[in-house]
Amino acid sequence: MRLHVAVKLQQADEVLLTVAEASKRLGVSADTLYRQDFPFTRRVGRRRLFSRNGIDAAIRQNDLNPGADRR
Repeated sequence: MRLHVAVKLQQADEVLLTVAEASKRLGVSADTLYRQDFPFTRRVGRRRLFSRNGIDAAIRQNDLNPGADRR
């Protein structure tokens, strides 16, 4: 029996940041990033990574509210 797993492909230019990198870019604590579910959060296995493009877009739009609808 074979398992087929659907994986959403990321954009070629998308860069994923670690918690430390994202917290520095946003000016918030790592704890905040772990506790909140931001739209630019990406789960890769057990790891929590953050889309640099998503962070930049949220900063430009002044929309850093956790739990916002994901696209």
